Amino acid sequence: MCLEIPRELSKMETLDKLIKISPRTRQPILLHKNHRWVIPLIAFYKKKLKMPEPWNLVVFDYHKDTIDPSDSLLQEISNLGSGSNTSISGLIRLCENEFRKDPRTGIPLNDDWVKAGMELGLIGNVVFFGVCHNNCYEESAPIDITCEEYVDMNSVNHLIHYSSEFPADLLDENQPMMDLYRRKDYEVLWETINWEYSSERKCFGFVENPKRPVMVDIDLDAFVAHWGTQPQYILPWSETIFRDKSFGRERSEKAGQNFATEWGGKRFLDELLKRSPIVTIALEPECCGGIENSLFTLRMLNRFLFDSNLSIPESLSV
Repeated sequence: MCLEIPRELSKMETLDKLIKISPRTRQPILLHKNHRWVIPLIAFYKKKLKMPEPWNLVVFDYHKDTIDPSDSLLQEISNLGSGSNTSISGLIRLCENEFRKDPRTGIPLNDDWVKAGMELGLIGNVVFFGVCHNNCYEESAPIDITCEEYVDMNSVNHLIHYSSEFPADLLDENQPMMDLYRRKDYEVLWETINWEYSSERKCFGFVENPKRPVMVDIDLDAFVAHWGTQPQYILPWSETIFRDKSFGRERSEKAGQNFATEWGGKRFLDELLKRSPIVTIALEPECCGGIENSLFTLRMLNRFLFDSNLSIPESLSV
């Protein structure tokens, strides 16, 4: 049975099919339909948990969702104000009416919420995993992480890191999460997710008592495959891909590489989730090939990432 939604967010039960699917023993895990609606969720729980600082985000998403806000959206944000004084009802209206829409259909595109969240003082820096780069399916393409800088209306600098890979791949020897020789290249990325190398312990790990929390945000379209062109088929990941691509590759000790031991994709994700103040999951059925694909992917994610602990309804009406 799904848990009760806070009164301030109750309108989202209708507008975005919001439900809470977390066990009572852990932080709120919120399932909703369209990605832009994460904005009022972040704002509400920042107030509830008394965490005034902007949250850094780890986002799993096939799309970047980092289109610059339009002038009209920026004006609406200015009218609302930023930070802890922004009303939840105002943010709900913003999501309902003001984000970028497809000019042909009028349907919101859910691709400009990240920088809008920065403008609202809700989001600090962001790391994307699983985004589609032009060369992300070329076997010869090296694993790397690109970075974009964004300066908001208040002249605050934000960094957005993009990786087409998932953490399991980045934790391999000499890859971005484990490469001490390129520490200067990746240190800002590490800081964004509270990841560090301890010279004293000679190992990598998460920062204890960090200055800024890191929230995990999931778009289920990060876990589907695209095949063909006309038509293009969108297929949910199989059990094999979930096991090998995202949540496998547990480390084994290597001589001379003690700092790289004990970290694999599953442990890394478990630690990220444990530290996340809330977890949000966007169904995005239009980007997953339909609601059945979204629900299949959600159940696979529950099995492999959440150890089958989520309270998922048998069916969802979207």
